[in-house]
Amino acid sequence: MLRWVNSSISRKIGGLSIILLSFLIIMIIYSMIGLQQIRSEMIELAEVDTPLTEVVSEIELLQLRQHILIELFRQTNHKPSNNNINPTDIHQQLESYNQHLSEQMYKASAIIESGIEKGRIRFKQEQHQLLLTSMNKLHQVRLAFEKSFMASIQAMLTGESINWEHLEQQDQQLDDELGKLLNHLNALTVSTAIYTEKHESNFMIMTSILGVCAFIIGLYLTQYTIQYFRQRITQTRDTIHLFRNAIEHREVVDFEVDNNIADERDELSQFEHELKLLLKQFSHEIISRDEIEKQLIELATLDKLTGAYNRHKWDEQLKMQLNLASRGAKLSLLLIDADHFKKVNDQYGHEVGDAVLIKLVELLKNRLRETDTIFRIGGEEFAVLIKQTEHEQSLEIAKLLQTKIDTYRDASLPHFTVSIGITSYQAGDTTTDFFNRADNALYLAKANGRNRVEVV
Repeated sequence: MLRWVNSSISRKIGGLSIILLSFLIIMIIYSMIGLQQIRSEMIELAEVDTPLTEVVSEIELLQLRQHILIELFRQTNHKPSNNNINPTDIHQQLESYNQHLSEQMYKASAIIESGIEKGRIRFKQEQHQLLLTSMNKLHQVRLAFEKSFMASIQAMLTGESINWEHLEQQDQQLDDELGKLLNHLNALTVSTAIYTEKHESNFMIMTSILGVCAFIIGLYLTQYTIQYFRQRITQTRDTIHLFRNAIEHREVVDFEVDNNIADERDELSQFEHELKLLLKQFSHEIISRDEIEKQLIELATLDKLTGAYNRHKWDEQLKMQLNLASRGAKLSLLLIDADHFKKVNDQYGHEVGDAVLIKLVELLKNRLRETDTIFRIGGEEFAVLIKQTEHEQSLEIAKLLQTKIDTYRDASLPHFTVSIGITSYQAGDTTTDFFNRADNALYLAKANGRNRVEVV
C-alpha cells in the first residue's frame, strides 16, 4: 500500500481506472449472465409452462364435459322413456372425448419430455418429472374409467344391471387425479413466478450495488485526481512564492530537498523536486552574482591597498555632493597629505610605507562618521567629504584627526603626521573651485611647517 502511495501519478490513476474498469466488466458480465438466465426462464415459461397450462385447462374442460355425459347416461338409464338420447350417441361422444383427451394427455407429456430433453426446463425439474408422473397416472385412471364406462353402456344396451357405485368411484378417482395434476401445475407455476421475481430482484440489487461501487470509485478517482493536482499546484506555487521573496530580499532559498528521491515517486513529485533543485541553484547563482558584482564594484571604486574609495569614485561623488550642496545641503572638503612620506619609503622601504598608508586610513575611519567618505586621490594624498555639517564643526573634526594621527604610536611603524587643508561649499562653486580652495589650504599647511590644519 505504501509503495502504491509513493508510486507515479500515472500508476495511481491507472490502478484506480483498472479497478473501475474491472467493476464495469464484472457488472456487464453479471448483467449478461442474469439476462441470459431471465431469458431462459422466459423461454421456459413461454415454451413449456404456458402451453402446459393451456393443455391442462383443456383436459379439465374435457373432464367437465365427460361429467355431463355421465349425468346424461345416468338419466337415460333411469328414465329411458323420457329421454331422446340414444346410448349409441353417448358411446360415440365418449369415444370422441376419450380420443381428444388422449391427444391432450400426449401433448402435455410431449411438452414436458421435449423440454427436459432439449434443456428448456432448467428450473424445478423434479416438479416437472412429478407432473409428468401425475399425468401418466391420470391417463391410466382415465383408461380404467373409459373401460368401465364402455362396459356400462354395453350393459345398458343388453338390459343388464349397471354397477353405478364402481363407476362413480372411478369417476371420483379420475377427478382426484385431475385435481392433483392441477395442484402440481399451480404449485409449479407459482414457484416459477416466485423464483423469476426473486431472480429479477437479486439481479437489480446486484446491478445497483455494482453500479454504486463503480460510481463511488469513479467519484473517488475524480476527487483524488483533482485534490492531488490542486495540492501539487499549491505546493509548487508556494515554492515559487518563497523563491520570489528570497530573490527580492537577496537571500538563499532554503528548500528541504531530498537528494535520495526514489525513482518510483510520481511525476509531479519529481517535477517539484527538480524545480526546488533548480530554484535553489538559481538563488545561489543570484547571490553569487550579487557578491561578484559587489566585489567588482569594490574593485572598481575602492583602493586596493588602503580600502578607501579610489579616484574614479571621487570624481563621481564630488559631482553628486556638489549638486546636493547647491540645493542647500551642507558640505565640507578635507585634503589630507602624509608628511614627508617619500622619506618613509626611502628610509624604511615601500612595505612600511604601504603599512603607514593603511594605518592612516584606519585611523581616519575610526574618527569619522559613516556618512563621511574617504578617498585616495594620489599616492599619499587623501580627500574626505564631510556631509551635513557646519564649517566650524568640520574644522573641529579636521583638528581632531590631525591630533589623533600625531599622537598615534606603533612600535612596528615609524611616527608619521599629516597636513590638512579644509574648505566648505560656497554658492556657485564648481568642482574645480571647490577643490582648488581645499588644495590651497593644504599648500598653506605644508608651507607653515606641516602637521597642522589650514582653512581657505
